[in-house]
Amino acid sequence: MGLVSSGSGEAQALTNEVNQKRRQAYEAIARRNRTSMNAVEALAGEKAVQNTKLGNVVEGSGGWAKK
Repeated sequence: MGLVSSGSGEAQALTNEVNQKRRQAYEAIARRNRTSMNAVEALAGEKAVQNTKLGNVVEGSGGWAKK
């Protein structure tokens, strides 16, 4: 999760908290499935983009773009 533009300190803190919890969950999944974090992150990223509604903004290799 990220901020499209610089937000308030509260928004950044919430983003950091969500990302930390997500990382912990991905680490647990990687351990349980005996796979790499990169594989778990890549699959989760693909699923997140697929589940994002048209018109929402997603971040890819080229930066932020509308889906």
